[in-house]
Amino acid sequence: KARPGVIGILTGSDLRPLNLGVLTTAGAKIGWKGSDFPDAPKALLPTDKARFAGEALAVVVAETKAAAMDAAERVRMSFEELPPVGTLDAAAAGQGSAIWQSAPDNRAFEWLSGNADATEKAFAAAAHVVSVDVVQNTLVCNAMEPRAALGIYDARNDAYTLHTCSQGVSSLRERIAVDLLKIPREKLRVLTPDVGGGFGMKAQLYAEQALVLVAAKMFSRPVKWNGDRVRSEEHTSELQSRE
Repeated sequence: KARPGVIGILTGSDLRPLNLGVLTTAGAKIGWKGSDFPDAPKALLPTDKARFAGEALAVVVAETKAAAMDAAERVRMSFEELPPVGTLDAAAAGQGSAIWQSAPDNRAFEWLSGNADATEKAFAAAAHVVSVDVVQNTLVCNAMEPRAALGIYDARNDAYTLHTCSQGVSSLRERIAVDLLKIPREKLRVLTPDVGGGFGMKAQLYAEQALVLVAAKMFSRPVKWNGDRVRSEEHTSELQSRE
């Protein structure tokens, strides 16, 4: 906090008194038919457990990007290392740690579709049965434009404005206002201009989009965050898919 240009630093403990909501599984919120999603309540900044490489653990607000990065590099965390789960096979075999207490086998969901009895009868009556393992590779997006968010708080009207590159402002507004900030949706305006690539990755809600709004109110000034590609921050913090 004593570094030149630093305005303030936030951790999960600093956010706890604000009674903010948590990020939840989109599938659980939608309620996909035939699937049962375990509860996975991710705090904007964790206080007890870091669940993946690249998870944000603290927010540094400074006058310049250089000052913020300088201070962020001096943040130190103490960890008790847990056995990692690096592959789907390891997770399915019960190796490593349970990432979420509600999913002891690390299973996000099981999606059932079709007629199980008819399928089993068809296999039982078949002359030959062939099996094959099909692998879908992990997909990591690499959009031309890194993720970004600019939060503004209007103290006079107790209202917020979020400028962010997204693939849809309506769902972001709903989830940030109602689920996270716990304010009327009309108190938040979300603006998205032309976006340099999304591929589904920018259709999701990220902690940074809410954190800039929280910091803007707390420090009485606009707060901007930009994903950093130099340190591969984008590849470790963005949501991945497939596999």
